[in-house]
Amino acid sequence: WPIHAISLQQGKGVNTEVLLPHFLRQPQSGYAQFNWSVRLPADLHKARLPALLLPQPVQGATFWIDDELIHEIASSDAQALRNWYSPVLISIPKHLLASSQDTVIQIRQAGYLRGWFVAPLFAGELGELRPWFDGYVLLSQTLSVTINVLSGLIGLFLLGIGWRIRAAAYIYSGLATMTWSLLFSLALMSEIPAAQWFYWRLTLYLCTGWLICFISLFMFRIFDQHL
Repeated sequence: WPIHAISLQQGKGVNTEVLLPHFLRQPQSGYAQFNWSVRLPADLHKARLPALLLPQPVQGATFWIDDELIHEIASSDAQALRNWYSPVLISIPKHLLASSQDTVIQIRQAGYLRGWFVAPLFAGELGELRPWFDGYVLLSQTLSVTINVLSGLIGLFLLGIGWRIRAAAYIYSGLATMTWSLLFSLALMSEIPAAQWFYWRLTLYLCTGWLICFISLFMFRIFDQHL
């Protein structure tokens, strides 16, 4: 069963119902704590092995049913800032599910966040959700690396052509593609030392600036314009 809404608790404990997908942001990056809840359908009690699939990354969260912990994801700490780019598949103890009414899962999430995205969730039989979970894991682990490697190779190819025929348009397009690859390789690092957080962010900004510069120079060259 797809779940398209969650109850989000912010500020003074006021619950707000939001529709999924939903993006919650705070003014700046920093350690933040959020409480939200998911209402599972009563029909889930009929499943032999009930489970909950979260296809989006989740950072530092604990999952509770009636004050009983059913799953825990490690949170980032003062030594390392971690980004999770993998889905989460949670097996739900069947004895905790109410047979006559909806069951509520409370999620307490914490970490060094500026914003986080909540996609539609899926509840159902563990065996039926497992192939989807494996597919999301494979996609999250291979897609970014594949794109970055291909971008780097294409950038080297274009740069080689530009260097050989002395064409500035090819050189700038190759540099832009290689900078794109470097930028996203840095952005998708799985673990960032907290002491290097500032330098990591500064490097991302510099790469973004160089990317804009190379793309602009390429556009000027391709349309034969002069600064």
